[in-house]
Amino acid sequence: DFLVVIASLVSIILSLSESGHKVPIKMIRVVRVLNLAKFLKSFEVMHRMVSCLAYSAVPLINAFVLLIVVTIIWAVMGTDVLGERSPEFFGTFQSSLFSLFQVLSGDSWASQIA
Repeated sequence: DFLVVIASLVSIILSLSESGHKVPIKMIRVVRVLNLAKFLKSFEVMHRMVSCLAYSAVPLINAFVLLIVVTIIWAVMGTDVLGERSPEFFGTFQSSLFSLFQVLSGDSWASQIA
């Protein structure tokens, strides 16, 4: 950290001087991220938790995408089957999707749909 601060100060002094040398300060500050990674490795439990969260992100995103695909399929089916019977809730794809969202979330759908 000390070297990063010193390098940043030297870069600022050089940029303010008349020589006009520009040293990219942001490139030097990237080194601080490496210090954070070193800090996390020193705490074994914290490192284990962060790595578990990183490993579980991809399966969680896959499950979420699958849920969206299934909901879209049911919205298309609801538009085709119930579109003429209840056009205010299933007349268009957007209204079918919103009605399905209300049913799945339990957002007072019984008073409007049932």
